[in-house]
Amino acid sequence: MDEDLQHIFLNRNSFEGMLYTCKSRKYSPANSSGNEDRYSRNGTSAYYCADSPEACWREIQGYNPDASFSDYQIWAVQVSGTFVDVGVVEGTEYVKPKEHGGWEPTQELSNWLHDETVLGFRYASRMAIELKQSGTCFCIYEKCMELSESDFIPLEWKPGNLNPNNRIEPTLNGSGT
Repeated sequence: MDEDLQHIFLNRNSFEGMLYTCKSRKYSPANSSGNEDRYSRNGTSAYYCADSPEACWREIQGYNPDASFSDYQIWAVQVSGTFVDVGVVEGTEYVKPKEHGGWEPTQELSNWLHDETVLGFRYASRMAIELKQSGTCFCIYEKCMELSESDFIPLEWKPGNLNPNNRIEPTLNGSGT
């Protein structure tokens, strides 16, 4: 294992808590993505989540600026496992944009890591960085953690649901709890 890979692997961290995903209402939240992305090759199934509903919605808008929130549903899911924090690879080939050759090395890294008891990657939201806001995204490989529809809780959240401290106040299952 080369020095960069060893450094990345040694900088795994545990996460336990609630993550959020935003899906088109046409799809089950348990449908993983098989599309090519920075952290997965075409055909590598992964769930993409974030640490807040806002971060999820910003990511959707980043890929589809014309998206209408009424076409989407925010879901919460409890996750526990080990992730590689992409912050440890800052400034390396693993965080370059696709057009500068960055996706292939990252996809190779993901192939190696998901065989090493790592659920996936934890990384700063691209949109959060661009908008100078907070937000962390998670790529969870389905091979490492298979989620079913019953693992997800629908949230009644809409953009702008903020309390005075700018903290999200989600409503689970419409019950207000």
